[in-house]
Amino acid sequence: MGKTIISLGTGDFPSDEDNEQIQCVDFSTHISLADADIILISPTLNAYQYEEEYLHQGKQCLSEDGSGNFLEDLHFWRKEIKKALEASKTIFVILNSPSKFYYKTGEKYFSGTGKNRQTTHKHKLFNSYDILSSVFSNAHFSSGSEIIYNSKESILRILWEDNKKYFHYQASFDIADFSGIPIFFQKKGKAVLGGIRKLNSGAKFICLPALELEHPDFTVFEENTDTGENEECWTEEGQNFTKRFKRALIEIDTAVRGNKKLTPTPEWANNNEFTLQSVVKINKKIQETLIKISTQEEKKKKLIKQVQTEENSKFLLYENGTPLEISVREALKLIGFQATHFDDGESEFDVIFSCKEGKFLGEVEGRDKNAIDVKKLSQLMRNLTEYITKEEVTEPAKGVLFGNGFRLKEPQKRDCQFTKKCKSTASNSNIALVNTTDLFPIVKYLKEISDKDFMKNCREALLKTKSGVVKFPEIPKLK
Repeated sequence: MGKTIISLGTGDFPSDEDNEQIQCVDFSTHISLADADIILISPTLNAYQYEEEYLHQGKQCLSEDGSGNFLEDLHFWRKEIKKALEASKTIFVILNSPSKFYYKTGEKYFSGTGKNRQTTHKHKLFNSYDILSSVFSNAHFSSGSEIIYNSKESILRILWEDNKKYFHYQASFDIADFSGIPIFFQKKGKAVLGGIRKLNSGAKFICLPALELEHPDFTVFEENTDTGENEECWTEEGQNFTKRFKRALIEIDTAVRGNKKLTPTPEWANNNEFTLQSVVKINKKIQETLIKISTQEEKKKKLIKQVQTEENSKFLLYENGTPLEISVREALKLIGFQATHFDDGESEFDVIFSCKEGKFLGEVEGRDKNAIDVKKLSQLMRNLTEYITKEEVTEPAKGVLFGNGFRLKEPQKRDCQFTKKCKSTASNSNIALVNTTDLFPIVKYLKEISDKDFMKNCREALLKTKSGVVKFPEIPKLK
């Protein structure tokens, strides 16, 4: 029979029918932790879970009824957690940011008499970490994402290595205040972000950095075939994460119960007389390796950023709005235009671009399931008139409408991306139409080959098109 995992306050883990779900409960649900083999706690008891009344010293204060319900839940869970520790159950704590609010203790003070009598309630500030042991009272709270696993202890390594992209930190401890085995540290600091905390009773909390269960990798919207509405569903990655995470919790629980590698090195064993030179040499190599890794990590980040920048060219195929505008301007630059967004405080145009062959003013539009209609063309025509009336402008610009119709379909499966009315009006107005999907193969080619003749031919195609959709020159075959 598998181990029972109860998760308190974390929210739901991704799951499906074939994946035995971690039992997730909130603080208003009173179930016994005696039924659990493994307990996962996120101290996220928030004021909004109860009836709020007003602000007190800048924080929410619960009403009398809300305070009563809250105190009932608080006393219940403190008692359950205490009994679980006494029973030596494995308790994992997710170190999230605390919630703080005031509640009414039940004590009242009275002043005045008769109609002037006033009642004053005694308030007390609650920190959601108060539901746990006092060993968490020295926590500091700030957020970040740079975490390193820096410990000889291997007990949490598998959990970390398999899932580290979903961890960040919201709480930390000074190393001198962390009783137990520190394992997770800030990458650019000395603060402890998690590890195994020991209580005076001998019980232990296994503390993990904050876990992002609402990661975008975990959910996707899919159409319900019965209702026709989009519903949020767990992704395969989300479901696999839960399986990995649950398996790691069970392995850690087994190791803890077997007391594997949980005794910290006594302080005296670190004295010079016990120092092994072989260890000193290895530690030196470790430090040198960490420096190299850090350097390579920086290189990797730069390369990833470069990849993301290059991938933006694909926006020509499926984007709209500002991302599509930016990718159009970058494509125009690649074929030899000077291209920029225009905004002088009075007028704003998606793109002004020019070369020695001529000057152009363009508007960019993407549509999800339709062709580009005459409305966007009308806007472009107004922009052309507005542009020529500016004092600094000496000659008119040729209009170009860049369209990405039916943008969510594969390019080869799309109908004409401009409506008939849009095409006929553009023809009468000497405005060129450009499918942004036609720009992508040009960009792809020019990113691989420097071809000035081809670039010139592309510019001339834009300039010479009097009506209809611009037909760019055929992409030369790579030798």
